[in-house]
Amino acid sequence: MEEARLSPSLSFACKQVVNGDSEGSNTNQGITDVCWVACKDFTVEVGKDQIAEYIRTWEVHPSWLFSLEFLRTEDEGYRTLHHYRSRWSIPTPRTPIPKATACVYFVIDVSKIRDQTLPVQVNFQVEANRSVHAAGKSRFREKWLKDVVESKTLLRAAIDF
Repeated sequence: MEEARLSPSLSFACKQVVNGDSEGSNTNQGITDVCWVACKDFTVEVGKDQIAEYIRTWEVHPSWLFSLEFLRTEDEGYRTLHHYRSRWSIPTPRTPIPKATACVYFVIDVSKIRDQTLPVQVNFQVEANRSVHAAGKSRFREKWLKDVVESKTLLRAAIDF
């Protein structure tokens, strides 16, 4: 299914900016999203590529690096859920292997009952945070990553090995 991959020029043309919700709130202004692949064209690899493309729209400092991996697929009858994990850190020359990382978990929901030409639905959740965010509907905050790393660093300092 090579045709399901978006060319760089097509994916750039598909990027859209959300201008807020219907109630006129400005909380979502300027959020960049990508055109997610249609349900019929979805593959695990296309999903991974599109999540990476979506992550690159986030406004985080360039010192943050991430890796992205596919975790598992769950068949729920009327939909299939594909789980991915992005692991974030700030490696430095002095500490190339960071003492703490932060994860952001993604779920791509591929409907089996909706029109198969509609795009997949994508949600993400930051490690140690209960809020589930819809891709393209909420702005990612670098502070979320910093908070997770800081919490892990403080916990590590409090434990005697």
